[in-house]
Amino acid sequence: MPLYEYHCKKCEHRFQDVYKIVDMDKPTLEPCPKCQEKAIERLFPTKAPSIGDAYRLGIKKPPRDVTERLNTIKKNHPGSTIKV
Repeated sequence: MPLYEYHCKKCEHRFQDVYKIVDMDKPTLEPCPKCQEKAIERLFPTKAPSIGDAYRLGIKKPPRDVTERLNTIKKNHPGSTIKV
């Protein structure tokens, strides 16, 4: 189930909760857990989830000592799936 973030427009209280997609607006119908006012709104994510990191995508190269260590591990464990 996805994690959603909510915000009270009266007291500025922010909180997160996990709901089924069909229930994602349920907290907006309930009072704020802090001030008890019915002023809750669901917030939308401000950034998209990342799909991998710079190292795995080849944008950045890992430091040389890390690469050397991974090569050592790979040599000592021939059946490993480590990619260098």
